[in-house]
Amino acid sequence: MISTAGSGNKDIFDCPRKVVRSFFDVLYVEHMRDFVFNDIDKKGDILKNKRALEAVYTFGREEIFKPEGQ
Repeated sequence: MISTAGSGNKDIFDCPRKVVRSFFDVLYVEHMRDFVFNDIDKKGDILKNKRALEAVYTFGREEIFKPEGQ
């Protein structure tokens, strides 16, 4: 799950997490990780958050996403 919010409240993502996890359970989809970032108010703000970009990029490069045999 990837989600952003303009609020600095650390609990802002509690409800979306529950909804997404329930949805994944119904579809038998493995929930692997949440990427949630506060203080993202405007288009392009996420590009200024080096920690966010690094976390998502690193996750996407993990072995689990490579096709078999590579």
